[in-house]
Amino acid sequence: MSIVLNGTTGITTPALDSVAKFSSADMPAGSVIQVVSTSSSTGMIVYADYPQTSGITASITPSSTSSKIFVIASIQAGVDSSGTSGNKIALYGIKNNTSGATFGNVRMSGNFNNTGADMLQEVSLTALESPSSTSTQTYEILYGRLSATYNNGVLINGGGALPSSKIFLMEIAA
Repeated sequence: MSIVLNGTTGITTPALDSVAKFSSADMPAGSVIQVVSTSSSTGMIVYADYPQTSGITASITPSSTSSKIFVIASIQAGVDSSGTSGNKIALYGIKNNTSGATFGNVRMSGNFNNTGADMLQEVSLTALESPSSTSTQTYEILYGRLSATYNNGVLINGGGALPSSKIFLMEIAA
């Protein structure tokens, strides 16, 4: 298969259907093969112990069993000041609902009096997983309080007052 250039007939190229197709298997290690993302601006609050499911999920189907999945979650998170005064602790994480693996637990805490304002901030979590599968992998944001001792609510999207929380999934060639 060659491209021919002559002074009489111009340029001759091979037919497109004769050109070898490029696939994800041709990508060098470390290349991003595909990206999937989702977001939710629904405000949520839970008065239950970690881990609680948020319903904020994203799914990706790896093209190879050797691929890695890089997960990034950007969570608009908060600790509710209501209830008794004192230290309030929230936990956030990511779970692969397909394999059951949990990643990137982050702890937020604040000390409130009964009239204190809610503590709200962006929490970023990352994980790199090797699912060794070409089955669809579904990741979800987890949240909840450290224990009932802390008597506080845990928020996503500030109970509706903050921008959306997001999950990004990237398939990385191994």
